[in-house]
Parts: sequence; C-alpha cells; structure tokens
Amino acid sequence: MARSQASIQMGNRDLQLVSWNGRGLGSVVKRGKVFKHLKSLCADVIFLQETHIKSTMRHVLKCNWISQIYQSPFTSHARGVAILFKKNVPFQLKSVINDPQGRYIMVSGMIASLPLALLNIYGPNTDEPMFFRKVFDLLPDDTDSNIVIAGDWNCYLDPYLDRLSSRPPLEIASVRLLNNLSKARNLVDIWRLQHPTDKDYSFYSGVHKSYSRIDYFLVSSSLISQISNSRYHNILISDHSPTSISLSRSLPKVNYSWRFNPTLLSDEKFIKYITPKLRDFLDSNDNGEVSDSTLWETLKVVMRGEIISYSSGLKKEKMKRLSEINSAIPRLERAYQNSKSPEDYRELLKLKYEYNAIMSDQVTNLLLKLKHKYFEIGDKPSKLLAQQLKGTQASRAIHKIRSKSGAFLTNPIEINKRFREFYQELYSSQLNVPQSALNDFFDSLCLPRLNEAARDQLDSDFTLQEVVAAIKSFASGKASGPDGFGIEFYKKFSDGLASFLLRMMRDSKNRGVLPQTLYEANISLILKKGRDDLDPANFRPIALQNFDRKVITKILATTLNKYLTSIIHPDQTGFIPGRLSFFNVRRLLNTIYSDHGSSGGAAILALDAHKAFDQVEWFYMFESLRKFGFGEIFISWVKLVYANPICSVLTNGERSAPFPLQRSVQQGCPLSAALFALALEPLAIKIRAHPKLQGLLVGGVETVISLYADDVLLYLRNAEESVPSLLNLVTSFGKISGYTINWVKSELMPLSKTGSPSFLCNVPFKIVNDHLTYLGLTVPKDPKLIFSLNFAEFLSRLKHNIESWKILHLSMVGRINSIKMVSLPRFLYLCQNLPIYLTSSFFKELDSIITSYIWNNKNPRISKLHLQKSKLEGGLSLPIFKHYYWAANLRALTFWQQTSSDLGNFNIPFGLKWRLAL
Repeated sequence: MARSQASIQMGNRDLQLVSWNGRGLGSVVKRGKVFKHLKSLCADVIFLQETHIKSTMRHVLKCNWISQIYQSPFTSHARGVAILFKKNVPFQLKSVINDPQGRYIMVSGMIASLPLALLNIYGPNTDEPMFFRKVFDLLPDDTDSNIVIAGDWNCYLDPYLDRLSSRPPLEIASVRLLNNLSKARNLVDIWRLQHPTDKDYSFYSGVHKSYSRIDYFLVSSSLISQISNSRYHNILISDHSPTSISLSRSLPKVNYSWRFNPTLLSDEKFIKYITPKLRDFLDSNDNGEVSDSTLWETLKVVMRGEIISYSSGLKKEKMKRLSEINSAIPRLERAYQNSKSPEDYRELLKLKYEYNAIMSDQVTNLLLKLKHKYFEIGDKPSKLLAQQLKGTQASRAIHKIRSKSGAFLTNPIEINKRFREFYQELYSSQLNVPQSALNDFFDSLCLPRLNEAARDQLDSDFTLQEVVAAIKSFASGKASGPDGFGIEFYKKFSDGLASFLLRMMRDSKNRGVLPQTLYEANISLILKKGRDDLDPANFRPIALQNFDRKVITKILATTLNKYLTSIIHPDQTGFIPGRLSFFNVRRLLNTIYSDHGSSGGAAILALDAHKAFDQVEWFYMFESLRKFGFGEIFISWVKLVYANPICSVLTNGERSAPFPLQRSVQQGCPLSAALFALALEPLAIKIRAHPKLQGLLVGGVETVISLYADDVLLYLRNAEESVPSLLNLVTSFGKISGYTINWVKSELMPLSKTGSPSFLCNVPFKIVNDHLTYLGLTVPKDPKLIFSLNFAEFLSRLKHNIESWKILHLSMVGRINSIKMVSLPRFLYLCQNLPIYLTSSFFKELDSIITSYIWNNKNPRISKLHLQKSKLEGGLSLPIFKHYYWAANLRALTFWQQTSSDLGNFNIPFGLKWRLAL
C-alpha cells in the first residue's frame, strides 16, 4: 500500500497525531534526525517510545517547535515514553499519570474544546497480560471521555492480517486480553477499521525476517467520525515506522508568514544573487513613470519573491535525493515482502542506509554550526544566552479567554476573534467633544513652548545621514513587521536602500500619504506579570511594525528627544533623556518618611491608568503639539504616520483579519514614548496649578505630582478636600484626551494619623497602610522593612534563578555572565533607588550564593579576587557587588550636588536636591 506524507489542509486544519518508537534518542544526531522527520510529517501531537533518556536529562527533548513535553523516563539504555505538543497546539493540561518504569504515560486535557485522554504505551517484549490490564484501569470511566491510546504494543491484534512470517502464529494471552479490553472500553483499532483487508506493517525484525503491525492507535468509538485519515509511513531511521492519524478539529491553518532569514546574509552566494537583482530592479523601473512610493512597495514585493525563490531552490536541492528515496522505498518494501529476495532486501537496505547517511550529514552540519555559534557567543552576554536563561518560561500560547458575556472560549479561532474584538473596540475613538472644549482646556493652561531654533530643526528635511543612522540604531534580531523584512536586510543593503528609502519619504510627504504597507502592523500579546490570564485587558499589546515605517519614526524621535526637556517638567522622568526613575523614588521615600503631623489628611495616591498608551486620542494629541509650539511640518509628519494604520492580532499562530486604528500611541513605535509624555503633560500642568490640589511640603518645597510615563503619584496635603476635585479634573481630562483611570486599582496611602475614617471608607481607591508597589519596588511605610521587602527578596529570587539555570550546563564563563545579565541589573536598580545601609553579612551571603553557583557546588580552585579582575588582567570580570553598591550611592550624591543639571527651563531648589540624595 502506498505511503504518503502528512499535509496541512487549507482553511481550518486537522490535528496530526503521530506515534513512533525511536529506538533511543540519547544521541544528539539521532534526536535531530527523529525531530526533523517528525516535522516533515507535520506532527502536532507526538507519542514517542523507547526514548532511552534518564530523568536527569529530561530537557534534551526540547526543540524550537515543541512547547509542552510530558514524559516517563527510565534509563539511558531502555524504555522511556513521552508525549509532546507542537507550539501552535492549544493544549490545556488537566492531569498527568507517570510510570516510574518508563512504560506508559497518560496526559489528560483539552484541545480546541475537545476533552482528550492521551495514553502512550511501550508494551513489554514478553507476554504480560497483567500489564495491559493495569494500564487500561487508568483510563477514565465516564462514557463522555475521548480516549486515544498509541504506542509500540509489542503484540499484534490479528495474527493473520497483522504479521508476515513463515512461522505459524503463537497463542498470546495479551492479544486476547487486548481485544477483550478494547471491546469493553468501546475502543477501536482505527487503521484496521479504515483498511479492513489491507496489509501494512510497522516493524521489521531482521533476526526473524518477519514483518508485523505492532504500532497502532486505539481510539474511542465517539472519535471515529472525526478521524479522516490513518496511515503508516516508511520505516526509516528506526526499525519502526511512524504511524499517524488525522483528527478533524477546527484548528487554524498554520500561518507561515514570510520572514527574512538573516542567516542568508552570511551566504556569499546569496549576496551575489540578490545584489544585482536589486540593481537591475532600479535600473529597469526607476524611470519616472510611477511615484517613488509605488516603486518602493514594488521593490519590496520583488525582493521578497527573489529571496523566496533562492531559499526554495536551496531547500529543494537539499531535499531532492531524500524525496527520491522516500518514493522508492515503498515499492522495494512491497517487492521484498512478496519475493523475500536477498537482492531486493540488499537494495532496500542500501536506500535506507543512504537516507540515514544524508539525514546524518544534514543534522551533523547543523550541529556543527550550532556548536560554532555557542562556542563563539553561547557563554557571552548575548541574546543567545538570554534566551537560554529564559528558556524555562511558560509558553505564550493562550488556551482560554473570557468572552464579553463571561463565557470561556477555548477554540483558537474564537480566542483570536475575541482579542480582535477587544482591540478593535479599544482602538476606536471615543472622542465626542467640540473643538471649543479643547480650546477652553488649553486656554486655561500656561504651556511652555518650543523656541524657534528647536522648531526649525524639527521642521527640517530628512537627510541621508539621518536615514542611515536610524537604520544602524536598531538592534539586530528584533521581530519584523507584516512585510517580513528584518532590520538586518536594511543594514546589509543600506548603500542601495537608504537613498531610495529617503526618496520614498519625500514623495510621501508631498503626497500626504505613506505607502500602504507602512500602515500595517501585527499585535503580539504579552501577559502582564501576576495578572488574570483570562481577561484580554491584562495582556500588553506590542505593535510589530515594518522597519521602513520605524525608520521614519526613529528619525522624528531622535530629533524630538533633543528638545523634550525644555517643555516637559522634571516631574516626568519616563523615557526623557537625562532623567532617571530614581528621581521619583527618592522623592517618594523622602515624602513618606517625613513628618506630616500638621497635615491632617496627608496622603499619597498612586493612579492606575487604564490602557494609557492605547487610549490617546489623536485629535487631542495633534492639538497638544500645536499648543507646545511645534511647527506644521513636524505635525504633518506625525499625522502622516497616524493617517491610516491597520492592525492584526497574533494568537496561537492565528492572525486575525486587519482592523483600523482610530487612536493610541502603539508600544513598539520609537516615537510613542515622547508623544505620550507630551499628551500627558497638560494634565500634570493642570494638577500643579489647581488651587484645591495642594501638595506636601518636604524640606520647604511643595511636591504635587510625580510621573514615570503613565505611572502617576500624587502628593496630597489634604486628601479629603483634594480628592473630589481630582476626580472631576481627571474625568474631564479623559473626555478630551481618552485618558482614564482604574480607580478601583489605584492605591491611597494615608501618611497622617488624623485622617477622617468616614472619608477613607467612601473613596473609590484601595487603601494601603503598609506599603506601595512603585516601579517594581516595594516601598513600605516603615523604613525598617525596606531591606526585607526588596533586598532579602532579591536573594530569594537569585537562589530560585540559580536552581532553574542548573540544567543549562553552562561553563564558568557562562555562569558568571548569567549573574551579570540577570542578577546584577536588578541589584543595581535596587541600590540606585533605595538608599539604605547594606551590612557586610548581606554581601557575605550574596558572595557565598554566587561562588557556590559559579563553581557548580565544588571547591573553588581560583581565588575570588583573581576572578574579579578584568579580562585584560587575566580575570573573568566577576562583579564585586559591594563596589556597585558604593557607586550607586555616590552617583546619586554627585548628581544632586551639580550646580547645573539637565532640567531644561525648570528649577528645583538645591536644598531639595540634597535632601533627595540622602
């Protein structure tokens, strides 16, 4: 019977379940071949037998296209089973039952709203019916359960159809029991049901010269109508063939959106292929008959086609012989089964050997490249090491979400539609006020304005130098937008692309519209830490925009950042050049730990803005730019990039239909942070000027508001009097700007003991009396708790991280760099923001934890002092945490002692500067 490769269906696709006895996956080359073959079979759920992996080596089954792994390991020479799920399979785990003997594993859960009990079996080589009785007793008893059992059973079900041997069949008790148990449990051999008289085999015994079908799927009869296909594939790599079934589910078709492969840039043949193509395109089409914008769009389409053509050619060349062998093996297999000819058998073995040799060469070459990459940068503080350190993070798959009505959605398509619905509503304009309302609001403010020199600079034409600098400023390895072109492509071919990109920008400015692809973006979702993962509002949307658009916004942002400090008050420190978060934290600490006895209602209010970046109304934003004195050319550029944006939401490999945006400054755009600061500044000015919003006095200086992007702290002298005015002010501001506050999640910390109890009971905020969480820090009311809530917690997190890093098998250099990349930045952040005395015992414990880690719990063979030396002096630059602690405190002192700081046109009395440093 002909064997065919699994395929992905158009539209909604079937779920491909594949079972395979790999006969040992301890070898990295063998493992590479097995996973490469499984990927070619489009496997979604994989049942592996005889993994031969010890419990201490569980992690070796991880690969970049697998998200969830459940296994019952045994030893490196025997048994071991595992069930694996592809990344885009939305599997929700309910329970796992493991076998310490490594013969079975049962995983229960749900896939696309279908409950499943998946059982993987590696049966005994001897006749042991009690084993099968024991395993079947694990199956759920309820009649609604959908059971799928797969594996290497080591026994056939039909002695005449399922074996090809000259020897007569033996009476096997396990066979009779299996057939009886299957009938009792209403389970069917799905392949035999679909092929009642066919003969196909999954195993060949070279010793007995016999074929048998001992690998198969047993499924609940309720699933029969949903299984569209079942097949045995060629016996390759292992002495068992993979067997697969196709389960009809409404899974989204895998969206293989094209993305430029940056590794092509290291291929000299590719560079020689694409460079003349780029030159030829411009020579043939740059004739003035079409606009530069149209020509740019056409160039991207043509280049994409050429790159795909080159990549496809490479792949076909590599796979050509493998495809030929795959097609020839079934014919030879059938010929040998019929003839038992030694010549046919030798020819069959020859082809299988050649197939294995080619696969081994391909995997070995990939491993050599990987080893070279790891040798070059694996232990260095790089993105590669960062990915390893974060490798234990949970998958970004979204298995369940709450609908608008409160019902739970588990179907991947429905989940994607729910997020599209949520973001389409979020990004729809809610502005419903006349122009006069905006005018009245801005007329009531005294806004600073850009000077003429700054305005002229912002209105100046883009230059080629700015385009090239913007391209070079982006870090490599960043996710590309919908057009698939990564920044690496622009960097490599900047000599030819930069000038043409500049022409497109000038043409777009004259025409008043950008090319359509520059308005397209994908929204990638990241769950906010500690939030409910069933609420769409708790995911942070990151806009993956095309890099040609980001080059434009980068040029605008680079110029704008030079002048922000002249119009944004020092109270705002988020993403403003020269300003740091410790300004805000030191101010907060000084305020909390000052005496406010005479202020009966003294309090600090931390506002929780609801989707602050996503709700900025463009009409209000453009008006703000005018009022701050920006020129018409700069404003027209901002309007141009916000003219017709459309977005699609990415979830579980599904990309939603695009929808238009009517508001927001999207996170992921280089210009967004500056535009948001400008949009929020009028509110801060209004609050400072409001007569009923009196701030707290510290060191003779009044502090009313402190901002870090959308994190807002308000210092209220008399909260009972100020809160009603604040509520009205923020509500009014929200009507014209889109800015809204989640009052229920906002926190009020009373600072005096004489506040009104009735007032505190009626405010819409959460009252906190012990501590505030601000900018990733825990700020307690009692200063004695700063250490335990922050630095002691840092030590606990460090110990937890080290435990998770132990499985990575890093070298000493890698372990030191992991400390420098993950732990040192957190420690430095704490020291910069929390000015407390750290004892010698703290640093002694910290050094003990780190020393034990970098020496892998062995006795040190090199002194710590030598490791702490720079690499030029023969050391490994092991961080001296106490020195960083001293430097952080000295830095704050020296900053505030400067007679002139970069605070623009705003002044803070020196007395407050000194106080904030202590």
